Amino acid sequence: MEEDQATLPDRRQTGPSSADDACGPQAATSLDTLQTSENDPSANILFTQWQPEEDTHQAYCHGGWAVTRRRVRDSLLRTAQSPDRILRYQDCGKDCWVYQHKDDAEQVKVVANHCMDRFCITCGGLKAWKVRTALATLMKDKDMRLVTLTLSGKAASLADLLDRLYRHFKALRQTELWEKSVNGGCAFLEVKWNPKANRWHPHLHLITEGRFLPQGPLSNLWRALTKDSYIVDVRAIKNPETAANYVTKYVTKPLQSSFATNAERLDEAVVAMKGRRFVFCFGSWYGTALNKLEDDELFDEAADAAVWTSIGRLADVIARAKAGEAHATLILEQLEYTRHIAAGDDADDG
Repeated sequence: MEEDQATLPDRRQTGPSSADDACGPQAATSLDTLQTSENDPSANILFTQWQPEEDTHQAYCHGGWAVTRRRVRDSLLRTAQSPDRILRYQDCGKDCWVYQHKDDAEQVKVVANHCMDRFCITCGGLKAWKVRTALATLMKDKDMRLVTLTLSGKAASLADLLDRLYRHFKALRQTELWEKSVNGGCAFLEVKWNPKANRWHPHLHLITEGRFLPQGPLSNLWRALTKDSYIVDVRAIKNPETAANYVTKYVTKPLQSSFATNAERLDEAVVAMKGRRFVFCFGSWYGTALNKLEDDELFDEAADAAVWTSIGRLADVIARAKAGEAHATLILEQLEYTRHIAAGDDADDG
């Protein structure tokens, strides 16, 4: 049975552990000893005195979206999210270790702890890379199409609109037209605020495998199911890589600037999108590696000691470079190049 909207448990993500601090990061400290309040987490000093810009590691991991990151953290507090979720979000990137490949000195990477919160753009970038990789494998040598389903929002709440969107899409997959045309695929959620219409605008971008899917009949069927929505789009995928990059950017950037800069709308989004799947598979793609990425803890990959050498904590490498150490300076230059290539235009602050 397909599960489009399973509630995802909060969980702590940590970097690779080691018995020796000199070799790599340790597992995150348990929250059992923290004095937190489920009813009022903002009363705790751990929440109120948060200065990530003063932390070298967090500045490195989150420097491209620091303003929006603080807005999200404030929204998590206002909407009374669990202290565990807020602490994980605040601590994301505090523990960064630098590794260099033993056989290729130009290969360097930073392994860090990650919160994997769905509103963390940095963690979203890691997830999007995983999704793109799995998607490319599934799309190879198949007849694929890019389908977009929109929903007329009117003045409804975001939660109600998302309920409708997922419910109607499930009903669509049970129709004769869909079953004859689509074998399987993957759905990606995008949420925007439309300032002109003064309403939410959620829609689904689908990668589908199968035969020709006529846009006209699909539009009529979508109107019949939703009662008020008919705008759909169907395009043959000529370049799988381009299509994969297009749909996975919504996994990376659920925080659209159309609502991230407005506290009231941001709060509504945090509550309405909690537990929703931003990406999920259907049909013959259900149960594939791509489908499991929403739940699997695949984001903090350990640095294999047989392949990678620990250079030290990122802050220490930076300090050594400032002191004039040539090797540390070269490592930082390589890291900056790698980060620039990997980041693209994913970081978006406002």
